[in-house]
Amino acid sequence: MAKSEEWSRFTELTEWIRELSAPQISGIRSAEEYRSRFVRNYARIRELSRTSRQILEREIMPLLQADRLLTDEEACDLSDFNASLLDAVHIECVDVHLRLKIVRRLLEDASRKQDTPAQLRACDQMIETCYYMMIILSRIAKVRDEYTAYQKEGLKAAEYLLSYLEKDRFASLSEYDLKEIVLINSRYVNALYERVAGKGSVSYLTNNIEAMKRALALAEDSFYIAQASKYNWKNHTFRALQGIAQMTEYCNESGADEEMLAEINDYTRQMVALWKKDDISYGALCAKETLYQSMYRNAYLAGEIDVRRFRKEILALIDGADKEDFSHDGNMNMIFAQTEYMMTLDPAHLTKAQEQTIQRFYHNLITYVHRMPKLGSLTFLLSYLAHAMDAFIEVKDGMTFEELSVQLLCAINPQLYLHSLNVAGISGILTKHLFAKDRTLFENVPGYPDAEEIISYVKRAAMLHDVGKLLIAETIITYHRPLFEEEYLLQESAPAAGARLLEQFASTRPFAGTVLRHHVHYDRKGGYPLTEETVRGQEDLAALIIGLANDMEGMCDEVRFDDHAQMSFREFRNVARTGSGTFYAPKVTALLEDIQVSAEIETLLSEGVTDHYRKTYGLLRKGQEDVR
Repeated sequence: MAKSEEWSRFTELTEWIRELSAPQISGIRSAEEYRSRFVRNYARIRELSRTSRQILEREIMPLLQADRLLTDEEACDLSDFNASLLDAVHIECVDVHLRLKIVRRLLEDASRKQDTPAQLRACDQMIETCYYMMIILSRIAKVRDEYTAYQKEGLKAAEYLLSYLEKDRFASLSEYDLKEIVLINSRYVNALYERVAGKGSVSYLTNNIEAMKRALALAEDSFYIAQASKYNWKNHTFRALQGIAQMTEYCNESGADEEMLAEINDYTRQMVALWKKDDISYGALCAKETLYQSMYRNAYLAGEIDVRRFRKEILALIDGADKEDFSHDGNMNMIFAQTEYMMTLDPAHLTKAQEQTIQRFYHNLITYVHRMPKLGSLTFLLSYLAHAMDAFIEVKDGMTFEELSVQLLCAINPQLYLHSLNVAGISGILTKHLFAKDRTLFENVPGYPDAEEIISYVKRAAMLHDVGKLLIAETIITYHRPLFEEEYLLQESAPAAGARLLEQFASTRPFAGTVLRHHVHYDRKGGYPLTEETVRGQEDLAALIIGLANDMEGMCDEVRFDDHAQMSFREFRNVARTGSGTFYAPKVTALLEDIQVSAEIETLLSEGVTDHYRKTYGLLRKGQEDVR
């Protein structure tokens, strides 16, 4: 098999692995059948993963790490392979972290060779890749420094690429596709600005608006029109206007001032007018609902319409949206629009009608995500969900954030939901028996001194212990290869990200600290995150119980990500003995020597898992209900 064909095989395997990791329930008639499919899929995943790792270790990584210049053929093959890792149709990156390593190698090689065409193409790929990294990291508050680093790396590539907008340099580009790359990035560069979170980002917004104005000016300049006569200037103009209109997303989260809001609204009106002149052509670029959402938002922010009118119009768009559209536009209409509506509400002064509306939103959100094909725009889906979760409002007798989180966990990653059910079950057994031995150990656990309350607390915390992974699901959905350093960073950020989410809401606030600490070792010298709070704070017995249960479930589960064989409970008990006093709390590991505890856990790991598959299948089936 030729090298390029083998690399294409890696991309196909990666896509296949992701698809297998979340089997659809259509055609499956029972929980037993679902379990059989699930176990079969993960056995297949392990086979495919071995092949993809071999390709990576034998062909790709040695080339990336080689201390020499690439041959022209190698550079071409590597560039083509890198492009294959981005699915532009679904706006999805198959393996963004591998793509980052490849594009860095290509850019370094092209720079050393002073190969201008190769540098421009590599810069184009670098901008795309940094954008995807920024999208992922923008969901995780604890990695702000890394977010900024990728933004700077992308902007550095953009600076070089856009230097070719100088007329002499632009005319010197003999290959037409290079001129197109430069022109496209004159407006696409705004992707590197648009996700700067938080108020006080006006300087970035200014740069963003100025970049889009320059892009618009190109479409009026006869020099560039003549130099790139085959370029789609209509699309260019519309996309630049759309880039400006999107700067106020999430009701001006980025903090544009009054003057900017007025200017953005003017450009938005131009975009809408253009769309109305040729809705067939521009409809392929932007759905009507998405267009009007930008129009109403910017009119509201600029003071042209009041909040009641904004809510009314957005609600009409939501109600009229295609509930079967799982594209990027569908995500925007079903999740993003609902989130913007929510962000205008005052949680302390909701009307009965508003309470009913947001309850309907939550139901529709869960149903939509349950029914969405798992490969469809997952990167953007997760970004919209991250904002939707932040904007969540708990109302009396309504859906709680705890319920929403558990439902989304099941919908997006059923394996993670099953894992959480099993961890909760094991944690409940350990808590029950440890409390019976010495109830004073639980004095600092919510619910003390009531045994049932304490057990309930630990099990509920265990169900939520991986909620932070919802924010990075496309990264950790399958460990089909050794993790890169950047992926370890993301994985280690998950407990803090989960704790930040849980801390915001009454139903989940009590669990935030335990979720934060469940990966910290008993001796506080290892695990993550190792911070002042987790290292020097009070011992969290619930977190120590969940931490051991998490490891046990991962090693004893019939579904594993790695090539290691499924452990028996007795084999794990030896692991726990070895780690007692360092990884695990001795008072917890001692329980595993108890005959009754061992029997209950072994029963859970066999018969209990069957019940958990039944519960998962039931929840997935329920999630297929019609949207209200």
